Amino acid sequence: MIWIRRAFTVPLGLLLFVLVLVALVLLQVSDSFIKPSYYAEELDDANLYEFVLVDLLTSALDEARALEPADFGDGIDSNPIVSSGLTTEDIVSSINRALPPEFLQQQVEQVLDELGRYIAGERDDFQVTILAGEQARVLVEEVSALLRKSDAYNVLFDEVITPAADDALDEELPFGLQISGGELVESARRVVPREWVQEQIDAVLDETVPYFLGESDTFEIRIALADRIDLALIEVKNLLRKVEAYDLLYDEIIEPEVQKQLGDAVDLPFGFSITNQEVLRALRTVAPPDWVQSEAERLIDEVGPYLAGETDSFAINVSLADNKRVASEVVLEIATRKFTDALTAIPDCTLAQLARFDLASLSSLPVCIPSQLDPDLILDQLGGSVSDAVDSLVLGAVPDDFLFTEANLRDTLVIAGAEDNLDLIDDVREIIRDGWTYSEEDMRADLIKLAEETVGFADSTGRVSFSAPDVGNRMRVRANESGQEGLIWVDFQDGARITETTGALRLALDGGSRPGAVASVVVSDDRGNPVRGAEVKVSDDEILDVLDDVRAYLADGWTYETLEFRDNLKTWTDEETVENFDKGRDYLSQARGLRLLVYLPMLLVLIAIGFLGGLSWAGRVGWGAAYLAGVAAIVFIAFGPVYNGLTDRYLDDARDEAYQEISFDADFGGTQRLAVDKAFDVAESVVDGFASGIAGKALLLVFIALITVGASIFWATIWAFVTRLRSGLT
Repeated sequence: MIWIRRAFTVPLGLLLFVLVLVALVLLQVSDSFIKPSYYAEELDDANLYEFVLVDLLTSALDEARALEPADFGDGIDSNPIVSSGLTTEDIVSSINRALPPEFLQQQVEQVLDELGRYIAGERDDFQVTILAGEQARVLVEEVSALLRKSDAYNVLFDEVITPAADDALDEELPFGLQISGGELVESARRVVPREWVQEQIDAVLDETVPYFLGESDTFEIRIALADRIDLALIEVKNLLRKVEAYDLLYDEIIEPEVQKQLGDAVDLPFGFSITNQEVLRALRTVAPPDWVQSEAERLIDEVGPYLAGETDSFAINVSLADNKRVASEVVLEIATRKFTDALTAIPDCTLAQLARFDLASLSSLPVCIPSQLDPDLILDQLGGSVSDAVDSLVLGAVPDDFLFTEANLRDTLVIAGAEDNLDLIDDVREIIRDGWTYSEEDMRADLIKLAEETVGFADSTGRVSFSAPDVGNRMRVRANESGQEGLIWVDFQDGARITETTGALRLALDGGSRPGAVASVVVSDDRGNPVRGAEVKVSDDEILDVLDDVRAYLADGWTYETLEFRDNLKTWTDEETVENFDKGRDYLSQARGLRLLVYLPMLLVLIAIGFLGGLSWAGRVGWGAAYLAGVAAIVFIAFGPVYNGLTDRYLDDARDEAYQEISFDADFGGTQRLAVDKAFDVAESVVDGFASGIAGKALLLVFIALITVGASIFWATIWAFVTRLRSGLT
């Protein structure tokens, strides 16, 4: 009979194996995947933070050095990482000082702990706060340090300024100047040397960092340029010498004035004329190159204070008196040659004419010349009149002094076809005088412009129709004909009313009281006349909210709380999902609180085995413990030695399959391989940890079971010892 009872323990033993396996797996899940601190511990054991910020970053930077310039964007002529002159170690070290692995680990562990304990049902609310303001400050310091150490100054000129200069010089320069981009850039390097640029960068950072960190609500970048004007004028002179441009003094300043005074030609009293070009050639011929250069450089020096905004006008006197005196001989020679040519064309006198010819009374060219008369005698007779005519009619029209003012400069630019530079002169003078300034208001306005979208142009009636954009947008109207600009705020959910207007434009809106509706804008000037061709744009000002959010985050940190999380969950899913999520949290909380109850079914089966297999209490305990030891030992062997012998091969096969899916010949192939290796290492660590956890718990059950078996074998001896011990005590 006892053997039949004991035979029934065999199927119960199989059931016990299943229950023990399930219990140990559930307990290991409770101690790992649903344990809030588990993931933080795994990431720490894997040294993942240092791996990402050191090993992976180093590999990515090394491989980025092999990329083609075009991979970094259009118009890039060289690899910026290579051309910066910075080593990979320089960049990695700076990044690790700005974002230390310890800081990253602290933030990640905070998120995992707060959110994990909430999801696991250990708490009913959570709050994650990440403070990055100090790290942002360090980041700025590191960027500034890298700029000092790198060749960023050269990169700026090579990759940005030089191409821009070449593009600008593709168009014809005023006055026909021919300057190469290289010459222009080299001059710019001397005007704004590396040290000066670095000082400006430091000043910009000092001014803007407190604003972005929320320590100040305003900033104003001011770059003083007045101290650069003297250097700039020196470089202008050097460039003019290189391109032999000093003749511009005559071409663009003196010649127009002479032409205005002389006209096309000056008629002399002997039937011939002197052209303005002949006079100008004479003046240019006798003008010494040194004089032309010195006068041109004096003009540049005098214009300098005006361009620097130190004065509102300038007046430069260029004396031509000496040139005129020397040039008079050249012009007289031209006039004499023309006079001689005129004499050769006069026919010989007839006998009747010869009787009336009187050389002494000649005051103009004769109608005939006696064949025996030397023409030089006529030249001697009339030469004084020719000389007087040259002095009075020709050179007398050329001023002894030429006054060059800012008005002449502007007229010269117009004559040279460079009238577009007129406004530029005023802008440059203002910038040099007051320095270039840029404030937070300018930045916010520029951000709005980035979000601008053209919706149409006004027709002949000044009307533009378009679909109303979202709420709270700005509308910018630029009148192409007049150059005026107006800016208005539009609230399309509030009757499309105008809340602000600027400029001389007048705008009226109708319709469009809700987003998507058709709105019409009528653009008119301050007299009510429709403005045809006005460009109408709208701007989304949400980008300003993003800016304010970033500043708030850097100032006070980023906080994420339970309510916001639940609102996001509702947005991403639905109300039912949120309810299921709460039920899941309850289940997880109960599972961890009642996790030891997984032993209850196993304990009931052990009791049944004990009563079926044993005849005494010692036998019953021994039978149950023996079954438990055997089952636990099988689980230990399966998740211990057997697992270790089988998984290495399977994991290696899975790793090889992953390698085959990745093209390591592509960009960043080595970095991808490094990331895959780390991912498999982490996965292997997780699986190994899970298996070893089950094996460890199974081994503990083996030890407990074996101790219990031993206790059942020596039950009588132990009971007798306890009895004698109790008797002795009494």
